[in-house]
Amino acid sequence: MDAIELGGFCVQLRTARSLCEGSVQVPNRAGVYLIALKLSSPIFRLCPPVENKLTANGHSFAVIYVGETWAVKNRLRDHLTGDWTVSNFRHSVLALTESHTDENQKALCEESLSEHLLADAIVGFCEPDFIGPAERALIQSLQPAFNIRGCTDAAWKKKLQKARKNFLQFSSSADNSPA
Repeated sequence: MDAIELGGFCVQLRTARSLCEGSVQVPNRAGVYLIALKLSSPIFRLCPPVENKLTANGHSFAVIYVGETWAVKNRLRDHLTGDWTVSNFRHSVLALTESHTDENQKALCEESLSEHLLADAIVGFCEPDFIGPAERALIQSLQPAFNIRGCTDAAWKKKLQKARKNFLQFSSSADNSPA
């Protein structure tokens, strides 16, 4: 995949699968990263309309998360295949789908979320001089659905915070229940 410009930064794009399988090189040093999903993803049914569309590999995507870290490759792997206790991104997605699942749908679990992300996500990264300001600039310009910090849609932010709080309470009580 190629590099594209987003929010004034040159972002290297890779498929989520190629990153996790190790078939492409992703630096494991400080940088800003993003996760984008195909617009056909069912996760977008739960989100407000997205404006930050991009095209890569003949598919339309939207950025759903932006972050900064001191170890880009490790952090992206946490988000794509880790668990919700180490990834606030996974926590948000799982919480939101759990709160909007009815009897005809199956909520995402850790494994199905990983499968979904590996199949339908691309990741991007850049190494700006100052990662904090670059992250804030990308969040402000892209308004990714799962970044609570920097979100300008107050109703969406409140909905996401409530879903995360309820999910955390449910998960904590399930962990403490007798076997």
